[in-house]
Amino acid sequence: MAKVREGTRRLVLLSGTAGGGKSAVLHQTFTALDEAATPVLAFRLDRLEPFGSTHGLGQRVGLPMSPVGALGAVADGRPCVLVVDQLDAVSMASGRIPETFDAVADLVDEAAAHPGMRVVLACRAFDAETDARIGRLTASDHCTRVTVGSLSDAQVADQEEALLFHITRQLFNALWDTKQEECARRPSVRFHDAVSALVAAMSARQRLSAPHSVLDTDDLAASGKVLESEHVCVRNGRQLAFFHESFFDYAFARDWLRREESLVAFHTGGEQELFRRGQLRQVLDHLRDLDPERFAEEVEALLTSPDIRYHLKHLTLAVLRNLDAPTATEWGVVVRVLVTRPPFRDHRCARRGHRTQADQEPADRQRPDGPDGPRAGDRRCDRGLTGAGTVSPVGRLSMGEWGCRMDRRDRGHQAASRKG
Repeated sequence: MAKVREGTRRLVLLSGTAGGGKSAVLHQTFTALDEAATPVLAFRLDRLEPFGSTHGLGQRVGLPMSPVGALGAVADGRPCVLVVDQLDAVSMASGRIPETFDAVADLVDEAAAHPGMRVVLACRAFDAETDARIGRLTASDHCTRVTVGSLSDAQVADQEEALLFHITRQLFNALWDTKQEECARRPSVRFHDAVSALVAAMSARQRLSAPHSVLDTDDLAASGKVLESEHVCVRNGRQLAFFHESFFDYAFARDWLRREESLVAFHTGGEQELFRRGQLRQVLDHLRDLDPERFAEEVEALLTSPDIRYHLKHLTLAVLRNLDAPTATEWGVVVRVLVTRPPFRDHRCARRGHRTQADQEPADRQRPDGPDGPRAGDRRCDRGLTGAGTVSPVGRLSMGEWGCRMDRRDRGHQAASRKG
C-alpha cells in the first residue's frame, strides 16, 4: 500500500506465483484506497474478449471510453489509482490474448499523462520474467516491483492444515475434494461432469469463459448452479468462468492426465494457437510432480517433433529453465535433444543463480583434469554441439552448455564406478 500511495514511481508491478495471493493483495489495496476516498478503478484482463485499443478495453469493462480517461474524469486532478489484474493474460509466455498487449502498454502511457494517476499491474512472476515485452514495460528504471512471497510457517502456525500445502496444486487438490464432497450431498449434482463440460467448452473456444448453455446438454444446468453457489464458478451475464484462471488450468490438466494421448498428438490436432501455452505449462507442471518419467518423454517429444510450432517449444524450454535440481533423466533429455542439433540449441535453459545437480556433485565423483577430464569434455561438447559457448555472466546456461555438463557428469559417474 505504501508503494502505491507514497512511492516516487507511478508504476508498480505486483508479481508472484500463480495462486500465490496477488489478487488478494490487490483487493486489500483497493479496499484501503476506497476507504481513504481515493478514486480507484480496478479490472482484470483474463476474462475479457480481445481488444485492439484502450477505447476497446474500456468497452470490454463497461466504460464508454478508455479506463484512463474515465478514471481521470472522476478524479478531476486528485490523486487516483488504476489497478490492472492478470497482466499475464496478455503475455507471450502463457497468456490467452497476447495480441492485446500493445493496447495495455498504451494504457500505461496514457496514465503517465495524468500527474496524479498511479498504475498497479499484477502479473505472474513466470510471465514477468519470461516475456520481454512485460520486462520492458516494467523496467526497474521507471517501475517499482513488489513480490508477493509465500507465508512463513510462523504466519500460519495456528492453521495446522495450511502447513500441508507446499505448491498450488496441493491446495487445488484439497479444494477439489472439498467441493466434490459438498456437491455429493446433493444426489442430483454431478460435480466432475459439469466441470469437465466447462473445461472442454473453454478449451475449444480458447476463452476463459463459456456460455452457461453448454451445461444444458446432459442435464448439467442444475449442477452448474451449484458450482456457482459453491463459488467454483462465477457468472458474468450469460457467461460462466471459473473463480480463478489457475483453476481452469488445473482442471484442464487433471482431465488431460486421464487421457491416453500424447502432448504432441493433442497439439498437432489443432492450430497450436497461443492459448495452448498456458495449458501446456500446467500439464507439464502436473506431469513432473505426478509422473516424472512421462514428463521427460513428453518434453523430449515436444522439442524434437517437426510438427510442433516454435512458440510451444519455447514454452517447453521455459519450463525446463525453471526446474529446481533437474534429474538425471531430464539431463538425458537435454543431451538427446542437442544431438538433433535443433535451431534453439543456444536457448538459455537454466535460471539465474540456478544450481544444478551437476554443480553439486561431490568432488570425489569428478575425474581430475587430463585427457579424459572435465576440460576435455568441454572440448568434445564444443566439437559435437555448436551451441555450447561459454557460461553467461548472469549465471545461465545455454542448451549446449547444459548438455556439456551432463556429459561431464555421466563420465564422472563412470570414473567413480571404475575406481570402485
